[in-house]
Amino acid sequence: VEGKTTTQFESGEVAYLLGDAFSQTIGTNATPVFATEANKVYQSFECDGTTPRYTNDASLEGKAAPHTFGANSNGFCTVCDGYEPAALVTEENYTELGLSADYIGYYAITNAGNLYWFADKVDNDNANFGSANAVLTADIKIPSKPSGTRHWNPIGSADAKYSGIFDGNGKAIGDIFAGDTTADMVGLVAWLTEDGVVKNVTVTGVRLNGNDTVGAIVAYNEGTVELCGN
Repeated sequence: VEGKTTTQFESGEVAYLLGDAFSQTIGTNATPVFATEANKVYQSFECDGTTPRYTNDASLEGKAAPHTFGANSNGFCTVCDGYEPAALVTEENYTELGLSADYIGYYAITNAGNLYWFADKVDNDNANFGSANAVLTADIKIPSKPSGTRHWNPIGSADAKYSGIFDGNGKAIGDIFAGDTTADMVGLVAWLTEDGVVKNVTVTGVRLNGNDTVGAIVAYNEGTVELCGN
């Protein structure tokens, strides 16, 4: 093994690359030692699912670490910027979420990461989420990323239309930004079908760019939009 750094030795990467003849107790040994079963090194991954990390825990082999969501992270992983999943409202948690039983079966969106998670699910798992219902439980302000403004990808698209109920519950979403001037169907929701409903939500600080069909609440509407404002 040539050209490896001190960090790569300490992390267990070199022991892993050397194979079964070597091992290392990560956090104790700074370099590989002759192998024992107790300190064999396995490869796992950071929460992004692609960046390698190394462990002595065989149960973690090939698996990604869980996301880290801090108290002030607004639903974005502090390591990889992944999204915190929105909670499904059930009979057991609806009062804890500050909701009525009418919202059982909805996804409760409590922070910006939840909102991005829901949009991503509608876009990329439309068969399961295209008609999913969501409700805001708090006002949401979309934060900037460390590298700059956070881009918004709408709920749904021309290829993944939204037909669920998005209930703002009287709350507001602030600082939605979309900067792609070549994009079509740009809004909080891209394409709302005739069965879809968006209601009771206000959007503020909206900055949307696009090529065609741009709207603050819904870009292309075949459904129902009521009691909304910007």
